[in-house]
Amino acid sequence: MIFLQNMTLVIKQEGFMNLKPYAKVGKTALTNMIIAHTIQTNAKVKIENNNILLKLNYKFNNRCINCPFKESNNDNYCVDYCDNFKLYYWNEIDLSGEEISLINTDKKVHTSSQKRLSRIGDLLYFTLHFLNVDKHGIIRNIDINDMATYLHCDVKTIINNIKILNDLGLIWFSPASKYKYTVKIVGYDTYHLTAREGGKGYMHITIDILNELIEIKNVNSLRAFISLMLKHDEDRVSFNKKENIEKNKDKENIRQQENSKITLKRLRSRLPGYINNVNIINVLGNTNVTKIFDIKFNNNIVSFRVKERYNIDSYKDKLTANYQNRIEDYIQTSKLDFLEKDRDDLLQMSIQYGIDTVLNVLPNAEKEMLENDYHSNYCGFIRNKIYSSFHSNYEEAI
Repeated sequence: MIFLQNMTLVIKQEGFMNLKPYAKVGKTALTNMIIAHTIQTNAKVKIENNNILLKLNYKFNNRCINCPFKESNNDNYCVDYCDNFKLYYWNEIDLSGEEISLINTDKKVHTSSQKRLSRIGDLLYFTLHFLNVDKHGIIRNIDINDMATYLHCDVKTIINNIKILNDLGLIWFSPASKYKYTVKIVGYDTYHLTAREGGKGYMHITIDILNELIEIKNVNSLRAFISLMLKHDEDRVSFNKKENIEKNKDKENIRQQENSKITLKRLRSRLPGYINNVNIINVLGNTNVTKIFDIKFNNNIVSFRVKERYNIDSYKDKLTANYQNRIEDYIQTSKLDFLEKDRDDLLQMSIQYGIDTVLNVLPNAEKEMLENDYHSNYCGFIRNKIYSSFHSNYEEAI
């Protein structure tokens, strides 16, 4: 097991579960993690025509053979993501359970309930973002045993919370095998979009912060912490825009961001109804919360600042410098002619997969490129080798 300490290492491993040094998480999703959701169930009627059943059951459709969600227990993926299935009007079909049912839109909703994510549900959602997520938000072959070990709970708890995250529309999932799941993080592919393009924004969270969150045992402390993170990032973005900070500018001469402030009333609005102001002060006094934030109370105002070790801008700067040095050390002994673009690509891969993963693959990849007189797109070749190593690890695991 490898832990990130003092910005020097890059990855934490549980079995074959590799975690990135930092991850981007959608702000809207973070808000949805801590509020209560109303779950509604519609009245349904069964389809009796076997020909319709055969036609609509996507398990028999040859276009779905290679789909990572072919075993999914819901049709959301098909409706919102797959262009092929939009031809079949899946918005009218419910695929939950063994039989296919039509949703009867003429009947009123007959059940309604309030649901809020548990502590493990929140932590699971965070951790998914630290895995190898593709541009569509899909993570393949998540090892449920490894996830349970990492979050200090049992496998059944992980599976139950995956289903709850699915019910709340935060993820969609499909079991690849008994203990391997494929997951799509809903909305991940819009994180990077501007507000004009429909994006809602995202924030970066470091592996150090994730490790501290896992140690928070009180779910309301965790929810309050998420609220502070959202407010701090909102203020950080506003501050950086105002100061027009440039990447290479001397940070010593830049005015420091002032403390963020949030009212107890605003914090209380995102917590269960039984939480009062005294409770909030108590939950924010959690040791793991105060390890990350300096917090002060003034009447009904909470004033707080992220401690330097957990400051995302400083973290990324130090991490980037560390990775660049290690990449450059390798390049100095390499027989390949790496261009500046190659250096940038290696840095990006190191952030995505971990510097140790990249440096472990490089020697064999270079040897193969030299033997085959390969002189173009070095990093594309290296990336394929990384994919192959992940696939090999997965095959060995099963």
